[in-house]
Amino acid sequence: MSYMWITTPSSNDRRVERRLSTQMFLNEYVDDDGRRSLVRDLSVRGVRLQRLAAPQPKDRRAVGLEIVLPGISEVIWARAEPRFDLLESDFHWRGLMFAGMARKHMRLLGEFVYEQAQARAAFARALQRH
Repeated sequence: MSYMWITTPSSNDRRVERRLSTQMFLNEYVDDDGRRSLVRDLSVRGVRLQRLAAPQPKDRRAVGLEIVLPGISEVIWARAEPRFDLLESDFHWRGLMFAGMARKHMRLLGEFVYEQAQARAAFARALQRH
């Protein structure tokens, strides 16, 4: 699990929930066009994605997401709406807020984020003792 860590909101951060900083992939679907993106932050409310810069379709409201969480055999499907897009010279950063997800998938995602937060906190406490 060296590819994940937990961050808590800072005083200038508008987010109210813990984010799981990670480096795992998901598929983002715009119409029928699938794009592979790297998940940089994940919470029960949304994701922050990074991918190579490429021409982007304009004015997209909702996209489909296909998420495979480590250790969970079920594929999570969600509908998400863009909150920000930042295009740099090499990368496109995108913040998406979940707008629709099956209850079972919402529960799986919530449990995953919670369990990772607990594991990271236990690891940090163990490091402090040594």
